[in-house]
Amino acid sequence: MRRTTVILVALVVLLTMAVPASAKTTRIPFSGEDHLTVDPHGGRMWISDDGVVHVRGSMSEYDARYGGEFYTGDASIVVNYNLDLNTMTGRLWGTNHIDVDGYDGGFEGRWVGWFTETGWEGRGLSHGYGDLTGYQQRYSLESATLAADGFNGDYIEGFTFMPGDKH
Repeated sequence: MRRTTVILVALVVLLTMAVPASAKTTRIPFSGEDHLTVDPHGGRMWISDDGVVHVRGSMSEYDARYGGEFYTGDASIVVNYNLDLNTMTGRLWGTNHIDVDGYDGGFEGRWVGWFTETGWEGRGLSHGYGDLTGYQQRYSLESATLAADGFNGDYIEGFTFMPGDKH
């Protein structure tokens, strides 16, 4: 019985040593700014009887400058939101698209957010297309529209996950 136990323990140790090290996700951090180039336009807006502003399908364009290989290009977003004028609270959501400079491709995704005392903040997830198929970006966003220095755009910070990695 003791010999069987020793053999089993030895097998477990050998098997544990033989398991290859698990691969880590390759992720590249980025941060930067989206500079508004085309003011919000299109879509539909109305105010309900309870004082909530509803916007659906408003479009804007940005010059995205993050200082990195996968984060520079022309971006467009579609915005939807419900803003309660009584409490200045509410939710935002929409889609985003960026054609990345130097690639025949870019990223498309979805984002969600909420209004804050200084504007809004949120987070998003985008998937690569074209040359960047298989890449993924996860990020947080913060409005800079009300910034004291007059900057009109958004701040972004996140990671690009390389294709083939498990995340």
